[in-house]
Amino acid sequence: VPSPLINPDEFIPPIENRKPIEPNAQQLRKQLIDNPQEIKGDIIIYSQTNFRIVYVPTPDIFLVQITKGPADTSREEAQNWFLQKGLTEREVCDFPVRFVLFDPQIKNDNPNFNFFPDNCP
Repeated sequence: VPSPLINPDEFIPPIENRKPIEPNAQQLRKQLIDNPQEIKGDIIIYSQTNFRIVYVPTPDIFLVQITKGPADTSREEAQNWFLQKGLTEREVCDFPVRFVLFDPQIKNDNPNFNFFPDNCP
């Protein structure tokens, strides 16, 4: 089953087209990025059984790697992790945060998976 096509500029918005984030969200963003655990230049922000949150400096994006299903439950848990840090849904969109299915079987089981946080425009 083929995945729906996603415009690359929507999935990873060009830096110059991104909306500025609020000062307290910028501060939290900096704290998360300053985490010392790195793998090949990517910074692991948080990891647990069902998902891993990674900051990728180039292209300056937070990727939530869904490693175990059910995918929608793992996606919701990861989004709640950001919200519990004090971000609004809008700030999670603007960070930007994107979700990826990291396991081929999960990809096959979720052909219409939403790669964007909830309520993003």
